[in-house]
Amino acid sequence: MAQKKYKKTKTSSGFAGAREPLSRIALSAVMMLGVVFVLSLFLRTFFYGSDYFKLKTVKTDSLFLAPAVGQSINNQIIKAYGGRNVFGVPLKGIAESLRRIYPDSNNISVKLALPDRLNIAVKFARPVAVMRDSKLYPIDDEGFVMPSVGGAYTKDLPIIDGVSVKYDRKTGKQSSSGRIKMALELLRSIRASRYLSETGPVSIDVSNVSNISFVMKSGIKAFVGSENFDDRLYLLERVLRDGRLSKDKIKYIDVSTQDVVIGPKDE
Repeated sequence: MAQKKYKKTKTSSGFAGAREPLSRIALSAVMMLGVVFVLSLFLRTFFYGSDYFKLKTVKTDSLFLAPAVGQSINNQIIKAYGGRNVFGVPLKGIAESLRRIYPDSNNISVKLALPDRLNIAVKFARPVAVMRDSKLYPIDDEGFVMPSVGGAYTKDLPIIDGVSVKYDRKTGKQSSSGRIKMALELLRSIRASRYLSETGPVSIDVSNVSNISFVMKSGIKAFVGSENFDDRLYLLERVLRDGRLSKDKIKYIDVSTQDVVIGPKDE
């Protein structure tokens, strides 16, 4: 039987010629990866080993924060992390720690400002009144005591009298006092009236919860009961707008009932 002859297949010259460019590309890629690796090591050594990136200063900003409190924050962080590489400073940990210290804050952010500084922003709600107990305690619209707020931001706020600020409420917690809630509710109703918000109040007295009163800038004292403040204040505004009244001769106006009582000043 005759044997079959097989023809040898030769490797394509085009494929063989492509090996050399492919080898060059692979070699270039390996070299590039090597350069990137070496460069990354260099940069890591530079960023984490250089004195240029060691923490030197801390800047704390807040609209309502007392300057002394801001400086205290700066000093505490420098004491704990000063001289440490800034990329190793626990930004989230610092923010969480500050939130525990200042629970009356709305938001606290800690960010790097290269090469050697931390920027801290502490946001507080706007104080709306000051409670008067043994001391003066700023309070926001939700009833949070704000011990860290600077005095410059509270000097023109109405004072709430007739309240007792317990020790555990002096540390930035929300007050659970019913008297304070009533005072804040009245204050919101007053602010809703442009006329009354411009005339007062200077102070609010909640010592008698059945008939709360407040003093206006004119010196007139208004008694408004303990509920339906919007209706009571609407009646008060009507009385005050009456051109026939001599306001300088009025000591108080009682609108706690439908029968308005106007008390004259003592002659």
